[in-house]
Formats: sequence, structure tokens, C-alpha cells
Amino acid sequence: MKKFTFKGIIASIFLVAISATNSFSQGTPIGCNGQFFVTHGSGGTSTSTTSVKTLSFAGGTITPNVFSVSPGSIGFNAIGLNPVDGYMYGLRYPSNNNRPNLVRVGNGPGTNIVDLGEVSNGGGNMSDNDIAYAGCFDAAGVFYFTTNNNEMFKITGLNYPATSTTATYIGAPAGGGSGTNFFEDMAVNPVTNILYGLTFNQRLYTINTTTGVSTF
Repeated sequence: MKKFTFKGIIASIFLVAISATNSFSQGTPIGCNGQFFVTHGSGGTSTSTTSVKTLSFAGGTITPNVFSVSPGSIGFNAIGLNPVDGYMYGLRYPSNNNRPNLVRVGNGPGTNIVDLGEVSNGGGNMSDNDIAYAGCFDAAGVFYFTTNNNEMFKITGLNYPATSTTATYIGAPAGGGSGTNFFEDMAVNPVTNILYGLTFNQRLYTINTTTGVSTF
């Protein structure tokens, strides 16, 4: 059995239940076809290199394939695919004394990652230098994300070509357990609409999208 391991921060998203075919000038929508994406990189800065891979599965073998992103000097994480417009969104690591920037990723060729600007401070709850590791969308196109301080926010109104960088504070889901307990990945079950989150210390939770309350 082959093993495939990424070093560094890993964010994953399982894409289901949508197709998009419209063409736009800054990359076409990725759409959904059951493809599994991961982002990984070791730099963790706003200008570090983030690599994107698609994964294919055959028995016990996982095969990575490069998904090209350009420009390459944009470090980002907390990816999710918007079922409304078919684009992937994520949060760029903050530059010094700034908040994360929202980025949009489409299919290439050429420039297919666009920096949409710094997100708002979420009603005063988001601080400069906060890092977002986990992000996902629900069926209505609401983008949820958590920071390394275990604070949860949402951005609504993302539907290309319209953009919004206004973050709304939801709550503070508690990771619990010993060690590092911030949420490093999250996803909405498309059947039940329940949001699940996984902490760095490998604890699985459901998270209330209205209050941010987490249940182990």
C-alpha cells in the first residue's frame, strides 16, 4: 500500500453536487465533480508558496496531481468551494499587523487566483495577525471559517463577480482536550447540513453555525 503524506499545514475539501460552465476573465469556475482537493505549504506567510493538489483514489493508493495556481507567491489556507458560483475561496495568511485577505481560485490557464482584499474585523472580534486554518461553505454559499484563536466567522454574499470581505462573528467553538486544540479543518455534510470540525489534536466536533457552540 502506498502512502501519500503532506508536510506542513493541510486543508482539505471534498467537492460534491454542482457543475458550473460559465467563463469568466479571471479563471473559470472549478465546479463540483466529486474531486478531493488539498492545499499544503511550509512557509505560512502571505507571500509563501501554497501548492494545490487533486487526489485520486484506487484501493489503498492515493495519487496526487498538481492543480496549477498562479501567481505562486500567495500563501493561503482555509479553503472551501462555493456551490453558488463554483469558485474555491480561501484566506491568505496575514501580512505583518494585518488581518487575513480573502482569495478566490478558479481554473486556469494563466492567472487563476485573485486577492479580494482584507476581511473586516468581524465586529471587533478579529485581531491583526489572526490566522485562518479551517474554512468551508454551506449549500447557500455562506463561507464559514475559524481562526487560530478558535473564533468562528462567516462571510455571505460571495457570488462571482460580486465580492464581499465583510466577516460576521459567530462565536468561539472550544476544541477541548490537551495540547493544541484549534480547528484545522471543517466541512458541512451536504446531506444533513451539519458542520463538522477537526482539531489539531485530532478531536472531532459538530459546530453550531448560529452560535459557534461545539459538541465533542
